[in-house]
Amino acid sequence: MTKPATKAPARKRAPKVNEPAPPVLPPEMFIPPAVVTEVDNFNRAIAEVIHAGKGAGIPQGFIVAVLQSLTLQQTQLLLV
Repeated sequence: MTKPATKAPARKRAPKVNEPAPPVLPPEMFIPPAVVTEVDNFNRAIAEVIHAGKGAGIPQGFIVAVLQSLTLQQTQLLLV
């Protein structure tokens, strides 16, 4: 009779260090508060669309694909 294989020792992960994220913009650049407010409003609107779509039974992958295509279109308009 063979003995059951022993389990490999569990790997221990290093503890997460909560380091502050690096700044997105260098200190000499400034984003006006109105722009920050509009971006926050935009983020909230996107979250509402995602929750409404999920509530209607639309697959999350489809919602993300539509949002990504709209983002690509808007980016292309900015670059032209």
